[in-house]
Amino acid sequence: MTGRPLRWPELSIACSWCKAQAGDLCTNQRGTREKRDGTHEQRRAAWVIAHVVCPDCHQPVGAPCRAAIAGLTLTGVHPTRDAEAVRTQPAARTPHVEALGDQLTIPPTE
Repeated sequence: MTGRPLRWPELSIACSWCKAQAGDLCTNQRGTREKRDGTHEQRRAAWVIAHVVCPDCHQPVGAPCRAAIAGLTLTGVHPTRDAEAVRTQPAARTPHVEALGDQLTIPPTE
């Protein structure tokens, strides 16, 4: 892990897609060019899973989200889980999240 400050909180874990080590920027699959505008979706999802309980499917920290329909596989996390990460983890506010704005608002539970 490098000594530079982490731009995105998901840089604290390795990327399963490009195999970038924790602390390093994601790269193209060959590892020849750094991705400077964010991280791969799989890395972001893995970080969210490692830090937040899912409000939709109630999966605990460390467990991937489940689809509402049995037999379907989710490739990421529920949007509300990502929004919960933004709400509860101050470091999670990233440019791509800021661009979504109010779309990530979590409605109050009754």
